[in-house]
Order: sequence, then C-alpha cells, then structure tokens
Amino acid sequence: MATTSTAVTARTALHAALNTGELQGNAYFGWPGPEGDSKNELLWIDGIVDWTQAIPNIKAGRVQRQETFTFEVVLLVSTPDLTSADLADAMARAFVLAAVVENALADDVQLEETGIQRFELTGREYAEEPYEKGWRVLITMNVEVHARLT
Repeated sequence: MATTSTAVTARTALHAALNTGELQGNAYFGWPGPEGDSKNELLWIDGIVDWTQAIPNIKAGRVQRQETFTFEVVLLVSTPDLTSADLADAMARAFVLAAVVENALADDVQLEETGIQRFELTGREYAEEPYEKGWRVLITMNVEVHARLT
C-alpha cells in the first residue's frame, strides 16, 4: 500500500519513547488540556513544522520520496512559589527532563519497517515566566523526523 506520510506513526513512536522513566505518565501525545493543570512536570508533542517531501533519486517504477518534518516537543516545569530559589529548582529540573528526552532520542528510535529512518533533536528554546504564585519554565525542543516513503 502506498504511503503518503509517516507523521502519525512517527508521533506515536515518539510519544512511546518519551513516556517512560521520569516522564512516565507526564508525557502526552498532544496538549493534555485541563488534565495537565494539576501537574508540576509536563511534556507534550505539539504540531508539525517544516514538513517537506523530496525525490532523492530517479528510478523506474514507483518513485520513492524522502520525508522530513519537525515536531515541537514542549516541556513545562512549574513551581508553587515565586522565589528565586523556586526558579532555580524549576530550571534545574527542566534541564534534567530535557536530558531524558535527549537520551531517549540518542537511543536511536528507529522503525525501519514503517519507513522512519531517525529522530533527531535539532534545536531548543528556553523561556521562564512568573504565573499566579509560582514560576513556569518552558523548554521547547525541535525533533526532526526523517523517513522514506514508497
């Protein structure tokens, strides 16, 4: 059967790879909505950006395509108090959890039978903000997916 995209399979595999260890139960396929409001540590996979398909080589028969797209993975750590020490704790914990994501991807999650060749951490953004009575630390990580379509 022809494949038009590996996006759903890739997102499912990425979620499974991240919903383990320290992130177990706090990693979501998408934004968890109100369910996540009660958690101090939260990770979700956001939308797809930079989605491209290219024909890597010309050959007889069905043309193979190389698909590349990027998921934004959002990591949120919040604190109950608005002190400098709380911000330092939230920042430190956010970087610990970001390392969990990095290590999961370093294990080279591959699903060759589905056409997925690799997941690659290609960028990060960091933000911190006071909210209500505490701090929020957000790390947004770009996870690039490379796949071969037939």
